[in-house]
Amino acid sequence: MLVVGIYIPLTVSFFNVMQDSIWFSILPVFIGLFYLILAKEYWFKIPFTGVLISTVCLVGAAVSINT
Repeated sequence: MLVVGIYIPLTVSFFNVMQDSIWFSILPVFIGLFYLILAKEYWFKIPFTGVLISTVCLVGAAVSINT
């Protein structure tokens, strides 16, 4: 939620920065993949499914911003 709390205001205020910088669009994907690995190792199936869905959404957003 901390990442979302930072990225939503940043995107609303400075969308050009998000669109021009590959780092700002790829960083949430890496964070999502990290949480996906943690969910697979230590959590149950339902949290893993939720993290998987959110990581897929982050990948889709990164692809749509950079195209």
